[in-house]
Amino acid sequence: MEALLLATTLIAAYVSLKHSCALSDSAEVIIGLGPSAFSYQKLVDLLAKHSSYVVKTIETRKQVNAIVARVPLTSEAFDLFNEIEAEELAEYIEPNARIISVQFVPNDPHWTNFTHQWGPQKVNASWAWDKTIGDRNILVAVPDTGIDYNHEDLQANYVQGGYDWVNSDNDPMDDDATIGSGGHGTHCAGIIAAQINNSKGIAGLAQVRVMAEKCLDDQGWGTFADCADAIIHAVDQGARIVSISWGTYYRSEAIHNAVKYAHDAGVLLVAGSGNNGWTGKFYPAAFDEVIAVTATDTADTKSSFANYGNWVELAAPGGDNSGYADIWSTIRNNDYGGLSGTSEACPHVVGVAALVWSCFPNMTRDQLRVHLRKTATDLGALGFDDQYGYGLIDANASVSQPPPDHDLLVLNWQKPAYAELYVPVKINATILNYGLTDESNVVVQLLANGTVADTQTIGSLTSGVSSTVNFTWTRFVERDYNLSVHIMPANGETAIEDNEVCGVVTKEVGVIRVPQQYPTIQEAVDAANPGDTIRVASGQYTETVNIYKNGLKLIGEGKTATVVDCANAGSWGFVATNVQGLQISGFKIMNTFGYEDPILVVSGILLCNVRNATITENELKWNYGDQTWENGGAITITSWSCYNVVKNNTMIDNRCGIRLEYAYSDWNLIKENYLKENSYGIILLDALNNLVYHNNIDSSITQLRTDDVSSNQWFGRWNVTGNFWSNYTGIDDGSNNRTARDGVGDTNIPHQRVDPNPLMARWMPGDITHDGKVGPPDFARIAVAYGKTCNDTDWKPLHVHADLDEDGKVGPADMAIVSRYFGKDWKYYWGFP
Repeated sequence: MEALLLATTLIAAYVSLKHSCALSDSAEVIIGLGPSAFSYQKLVDLLAKHSSYVVKTIETRKQVNAIVARVPLTSEAFDLFNEIEAEELAEYIEPNARIISVQFVPNDPHWTNFTHQWGPQKVNASWAWDKTIGDRNILVAVPDTGIDYNHEDLQANYVQGGYDWVNSDNDPMDDDATIGSGGHGTHCAGIIAAQINNSKGIAGLAQVRVMAEKCLDDQGWGTFADCADAIIHAVDQGARIVSISWGTYYRSEAIHNAVKYAHDAGVLLVAGSGNNGWTGKFYPAAFDEVIAVTATDTADTKSSFANYGNWVELAAPGGDNSGYADIWSTIRNNDYGGLSGTSEACPHVVGVAALVWSCFPNMTRDQLRVHLRKTATDLGALGFDDQYGYGLIDANASVSQPPPDHDLLVLNWQKPAYAELYVPVKINATILNYGLTDESNVVVQLLANGTVADTQTIGSLTSGVSSTVNFTWTRFVERDYNLSVHIMPANGETAIEDNEVCGVVTKEVGVIRVPQQYPTIQEAVDAANPGDTIRVASGQYTETVNIYKNGLKLIGEGKTATVVDCANAGSWGFVATNVQGLQISGFKIMNTFGYEDPILVVSGILLCNVRNATITENELKWNYGDQTWENGGAITITSWSCYNVVKNNTMIDNRCGIRLEYAYSDWNLIKENYLKENSYGIILLDALNNLVYHNNIDSSITQLRTDDVSSNQWFGRWNVTGNFWSNYTGIDDGSNNRTARDGVGDTNIPHQRVDPNPLMARWMPGDITHDGKVGPPDFARIAVAYGKTCNDTDWKPLHVHADLDEDGKVGPADMAIVSRYFGKDWKYYWGFP
């Protein structure tokens, strides 16, 4: 098991208190049980030992696989997590935080007058109804704000059996009050299964049974634990389809485990892609086990608000932002209303899937999923694309076109990004029999540069069933290889476009290149092994990068060459959670803005429960954070993030330059950064024992905000130099226990109540005299100090200033720094004209 750095975790007082997940002095966390049969009781005992207790359990098939615990927001929690880690009692620990649910877009005031059901017409539902209007043997679960089961248009198709996880009772009535008359869950349920031909309201897509799992409150928020419970319970109640119209940009392991539980049970999971118009992955939609659905408008173009990317699988009607093309459906109190969002697109896919299963009841889940892809109407670029996935769902085509008699395909495969010379590697491929005929002796080949390297035979493969084949391959030649998995066509098979997949395996062990091997940084992260180096070439990348593996090194080609532009990607450039040993360097990260996530603060780079990371040589610009003035910005370090180094970065015109906050974000080194024209230069809130020096805080509206003036240190090893503050009003006159002027302020200190040694000029390497440039006076100073060490009896402040690398001696390394920058000034060093 990976070292449970997971342990000292995201529960953060910040997360919990800001978003009301916690009492004033405690917070809830989800602890996934480890493999030991005694994990549960040991955890209970440890919790009691550390003033904590179990709130609830998350169970699958009557077996506890996670607990929700309330822990104190004190150092005692830190001790608790360390003991959990030492005894390997947990697979993961994460906050039981609230997640965004209501995936609709605000509407025009006239939306209540719009009654046209253009969505079902766009997917050809009326033609499909000639074949079937739905089979009541199919149960669809809607984990959401609940369902108004008394609604005149839902009573006939609603069934009991769901649960209210918010209020812990058996009455999952919809109490959502965020939209018009209210009822987000009711609105989604109506799109799926409102009664047809009853002369009332609207027509749902499928006359199947629908049940409620209430996991979101009256404001559209729900905890990870409640949402996970809702999915698990729906599966246990016999649901064949789960419709998910909520999500977050954070990868919750509790939610993912619930999704995998449903997937392993053969349940079809469908989720909206999110409503920010970004490419950033939105979970649970972005999990491989889930069909991610983007939204289209009346012109069959992607809705402006809909998230998109190569992780989106299908498109469906979701409306637009005008108020005149909303999706009409049921809302609370026997009412009807229009909404737009991927929340509305998702149940369109669910309804069509229910019709297909009604028409072809023997289809397996994987067969149905592929069927929806193959019968979709292609939009945008030919074939699969980032805007629409496989295309717009088509109810008529889906129920009218059965799978062919013979069709084998590669459902998915796993290959390494690189391979060592002479070291065997595993390549796995899952083969699906999409056709209607059982197949025998299915031959699957692994080819390396076109030559057969391994062959496996599947003795029998029943219609709708998949089987995984395992290949072994060894690289004997020092070169890159194109590997492919190829299925020999079955007798009578004519659709062979999905019989082969291919990809490159490189000779660079431990190195993955973007875009040569993977077109996006996120795909490279997903493919990487812990400790890999991801090299990103010059160019512009529009994405949010979610980092969740230890030891990754993400290296761009320079802070003006490799640009991560988040204007259309998401709220973050790089967001790292629960990892250690990370490196991010050589990027320009810009244009994060505006979205207030319930867990992760909007930032160009966000470290959340991260240790021993190095963030260096980056430029961060125009990162404006969330709606709170001081929140987020360029770099944020939060939630048990310790021993990280943030060095030599440039931050210009951000909401905040560097922000350290809450819950043991301690012992970090913030050194040699340039922060210019930010709303806030540096913010430290409940962050202790951090070392902050040789930074240039220039022309920020507020240079510094801190609630601690004692534990954080504002000078380097020798306690003689601090930071440059452009609003410092003191002078360097040789006072303050100094014998001569040394480029360090001597009056009107400590600056901002924290920095007793502010620099008179902006810091740059080699500037011993602290005048903002490197020249003859610096050479003279280093010549006098050359050869001195901190062990000498005459080790003086003059020598200390010449010890540029702070190693306790003045020697060749220090001379090299002065020589390298001789004749240069701070503007040259920081890249300013």
